[in-house]
Amino acid sequence: MNCLRTYIMSSTLIATVLLAGLAIVLTLPATPASVADAQNVTEFDIVLANGRVMDPESNLDAIRHVGIRNGK
Repeated sequence: MNCLRTYIMSSTLIATVLLAGLAIVLTLPATPASVADAQNVTEFDIVLANGRVMDPESNLDAIRHVGIRNGK
């Protein structure tokens, strides 16, 4: 019975450590991107959100956000 308790405790500890590690790994990539986005703020005169953008040269046909500044 003592071996079973030790096995359950060690399994619980391993699962806890793995979940904590997974939470840390999933959180880290979001932090630098958030900081980089905050530093690269650009102001536009007009923003077209969720517009369909088509470019025959590159075969792009997708939904994108388009920012217009100084008429360009």
